[in-house]
Amino acid sequence: MMQWGLVPHWAKDITATYRPINARAEGLAEKPMFRDLLRTKRCIVLASGFFEWKLEGGRKVPFYFHVRDDPVFAFAGLYDIWRNPAGTTFMTYTIITTAAKSLMAPIHDRMPVILMQDDEMRWLSRDVLSADEMHRILSRILWRGLRHTRCRSG
Repeated sequence: MMQWGLVPHWAKDITATYRPINARAEGLAEKPMFRDLLRTKRCIVLASGFFEWKLEGGRKVPFYFHVRDDPVFAFAGLYDIWRNPAGTTFMTYTIITTAAKSLMAPIHDRMPVILMQDDEMRWLSRDVLSADEMHRILSRILWRGLRHTRCRSG
């Protein structure tokens, strides 16, 4: 099973390594931590919903987001496999995010990239994707069916 919070394969010490849970889609191909993964280690992270928090009056209020008429959807992700000197493997991933769309924007400035169903297999393919195709997949995200519910806190 994979663990959320990316540990790059080149990390010397897993406990001292920065483990990003999210990776910004903008500029992803230029960042050394993600550049090679974008070519060879793309994944999807299945979800039925996710939470974001909005600051209201000094308190964080949770909101639950889900996709209407789609009980399971896929976030775009990247993964890596870290091996210690004894050969034990540790598989980790990060979720790609983008600027928030209209429904999300009043609550948070970022949101996960929710892949369109017809882009999922292309995202998972072993093919090297052109910069234009990568941009198309990561910007043509599923958000029209996105709904949210304010959760009771405390």
